[in-house]
Amino acid sequence: MKYEARTIKRYYSEPSVFGFGVDFVFMYDQWTWCQVPYSKDVRDKAIAIKENSFWGEVRATYLDKKNMYLLRGDTNHPSFVVYVESVNEIYRQYIK
Repeated sequence: MKYEARTIKRYYSEPSVFGFGVDFVFMYDQWTWCQVPYSKDVRDKAIAIKENSFWGEVRATYLDKKNMYLLRGDTNHPSFVVYVESVNEIYRQYIK
């Protein structure tokens, strides 16, 4: 039996209120969601990175990480997780 899953991203006007990011995955008649580690302040970090003109670094890091996970066949790193990893890495490297 072949399974098909669709990922839906949900964005909130104030994501920092929740303290975590969420990926929703719809699989037939099931809904699941996962808390993304270290995503509590990702919006504020992204804003700081953009204000300091390092957004290109986030984009390059995201592409490198996403391609690495895809080449490995790693299915445990959806796009939002890779985004959070990239933002945190660049924030630590250049801002903090």
